[in-house]
Amino acid sequence: MRSTLTILTLALCTFLAAPVHAEEVAASGPAGADMEAIMAAYMEAANSGPEHAKLAEMEGTYACNTKMRMDPAGEWFEYSATETITPMLGGRFIHMIVKCEPNPMMPEGFEGAGMLGYNNADQRYEQIWADSMGTVMMFMTGTADDDGNITLGGAYTCPYLKTSLHQRWVYMQSDTGFVMEMYGPDMTGTEFLMGTITAVRQ
Repeated sequence: MRSTLTILTLALCTFLAAPVHAEEVAASGPAGADMEAIMAAYMEAANSGPEHAKLAEMEGTYACNTKMRMDPAGEWFEYSATETITPMLGGRFIHMIVKCEPNPMMPEGFEGAGMLGYNNADQRYEQIWADSMGTVMMFMTGTADDDGNITLGGAYTCPYLKTSLHQRWVYMQSDTGFVMEMYGPDMTGTEFLMGTITAVRQ
C-alpha cells in the first residue's frame, strides 16, 4: 500500500510541476530531504477519519417524503421517493441515488445522483450532484456544526436569467434517518426555504 501511494504521489508531483519552467523548480521546489514529508502529508490526507465514519453511518435505503415550492408564497408540492446511500472508495465518500415514480410535477419521474465526502486537506465537506431535471452538475462545499449537521453551499447558472444563483443545503440527522432542507433565492434574491426531504430508514 505504501509503495502504491508513493508512486501516485511522485506521479502527481511530476504532473503538477510539468508546466513550471526548470529554473522555477530549482528556485522554489522542495529539497530532496523534504520528499518524505511531502509523501507523509499526502498519505495523511488520504486517510479516512471520524468525518468519513459519520458519513458512512448514513448507509442504507430510505423512504423520502419531499416537499417543494417555487416561491415563498407558493403552495407546497409533495411527492415520495426512494434514496439509497452506499459508502464508496474505501469509505472516503458516500454515493447517493434518489428515484421517484412519475407524478404531476414530474411526469417522467425523477432520478438524481450525488457523491458526498470530507476533504481532509481543505477541512470541508464537498458534494457533487446531478439529476434528470437538467444538465447542470452542482458542486457544493461546507462545514458541520457541533451536532453533526452539514451545511453546503454552491451556485449554478439559471437558464432563464443567465446569472449565477446560490443554493444552500442542510443535512440534519434524526432518530429515524435524516432531514434535508434546500434554500434558494426568490425573484428579489432573498433566500427562502424551497424544499424539504424527510428520509426514513427502511
